[in-house]
Amino acid sequence: MKQISALIEKISAVFALLGAIGCAAGGVYLLWAGAERHLDVLIIAVLLFFMAAMEVVVTRSLWRGER
Repeated sequence: MKQISALIEKISAVFALLGAIGCAAGGVYLLWAGAERHLDVLIIAVLLFFMAAMEVVVTRSLWRGER
């Protein structure tokens, strides 16, 4: 049972890391697409970067959560 739990945590960490990459890529795309001209799009891009940072924190905590 402990091995299954560790496997699930590793899979969750991989998906969190993919989410972080996706959020960062979305933020970069929005900035590249001209977000500096529109405040609402700029705010969304910044929020995507913050989400990416939080996903990295979740990934690290899940990955190091081995007992």
